[in-house]
Amino acid sequence: MKKDRRKTLLAKKPSTNKSLDKLTYCPAKHKQKFVKKLRQQLQRSTIPSHDRSFKDASTIKFGSWNIDWLEPGTHETLGNIIESEGLHILAVSETHNRSDQPTELTAPPVYDIWESTRGGRDKGGGGLAIIYSKTITAHEHKPDVPPEYEYVKNERQWLLIADGTNRCAFLHVYIACQNSRNNSFIQWNEDLFTLLNCEAMDLRRKGFVIMALGDFNSWIGQVHGLEDNHPEHNRNTPRFVRFLEEVSLTIINTLPI
Repeated sequence: MKKDRRKTLLAKKPSTNKSLDKLTYCPAKHKQKFVKKLRQQLQRSTIPSHDRSFKDASTIKFGSWNIDWLEPGTHETLGNIIESEGLHILAVSETHNRSDQPTELTAPPVYDIWESTRGGRDKGGGGLAIIYSKTITAHEHKPDVPPEYEYVKNERQWLLIADGTNRCAFLHVYIACQNSRNNSFIQWNEDLFTLLNCEAMDLRRKGFVIMALGDFNSWIGQVHGLEDNHPEHNRNTPRFVRFLEEVSLTIINTLPI
């Protein structure tokens, strides 16, 4: 079954979130459009601004792409995209990188990179990376995981961002896609969502606004704000919707912004 490549961006409901107006969303692009742009960027003579400073420090601009494989030269291309788009944060999913057979992914100048990868006897695929600017105050949050959820801990990343009195917990996640030949993805995703729920609620108790993006592989159908969506749901949809309700998150694509 063809995987749904659309990304979903989440944020705490605007009635209680005063930080949404300080965050700029860079819409995720379909993979074909992304690959085309990568090629265009490679053809340009883009000179990185090593001492670049963002004009509006109160705005955080971020993007998310599922690159579906970390090919040679990808890190240079991602650097060009970050530079041309002026991103503070780029979350990349399905790098297919592995901890036991790593492929070097180098951060652009003035950026750090944080990878979360599968390894050993873990199944193939997956692989996450967050490339974030050193101009923002960010902390890689790696909370302890109960033993029963150890096997899904590399499917998510928490980047904590502080800006004065504002505190944002930025979640990057990859939810397993529906598989018509094997139902193992159901328990995998159930455990991953349960882990995310616990971690999100703990961070909220500590005063963080929760934001999330990544590849949720969940078809939500035609809803307000996304009337042009295809109408179908998939087997990930019920658990995804329950996660939104449990953590009190709203799909930003559905808001009039």
